[in-house]
Amino acid sequence: MDRKEYMKIYRMKNRTKIKGKSLEYYSKHREEILRKRKLYYLKNYKSELINNRKWRQQNPTKSYINTKKWREKYPEKLKEYLRKANSNRKAAGILTLEMLERLRVENIKEYGILTCIYCMENVEGRDTLEHLVPISNGGTNNFDNLAIACKKCNSCKGDKTYDEFIKYKSVADLSNKHNVSLKQCAN
Repeated sequence: MDRKEYMKIYRMKNRTKIKGKSLEYYSKHREEILRKRKLYYLKNYKSELINNRKWRQQNPTKSYINTKKWREKYPEKLKEYLRKANSNRKAAGILTLEMLERLRVENIKEYGILTCIYCMENVEGRDTLEHLVPISNGGTNNFDNLAIACKKCNSCKGDKTYDEFIKYKSVADLSNKHNVSLKQCAN
């Protein structure tokens, strides 16, 4: 029996003992552990977001339950988050039907048909409104900040700016071309 098998059997036999020791260690070193976790998260923010998004997609039920528990546990934080999001939307300005129609007309004039600004594919009937600088990053509903994008590109872009997404998309396209694995957002 090699060491790996031995340790596996040991852990199974002594599960409660190990759990107790682990909890004891955590309670003694809680502040240090939390500080290290926070530092790690700040250093690896982008990859953590990608990993979290991937986990939520693979575990939608657990994700829903966790979100529900978090909302119940931290109603003040939820209220603050919603207040900030509403504030960002209000600060972005008013979006009118005339502005949307003008945007569609300008897009058709430029490309001949309704076209996504990222993948340059025809998006007739499946177009979405795109904020080049997202409202969550201080973007506005001004005409200069609006464009037409397909649902896939707009969803994948998330809270990236236009330039960040173009750079991300070119790296993703290059990696796909050479069959190199790249953590990408979902469709």
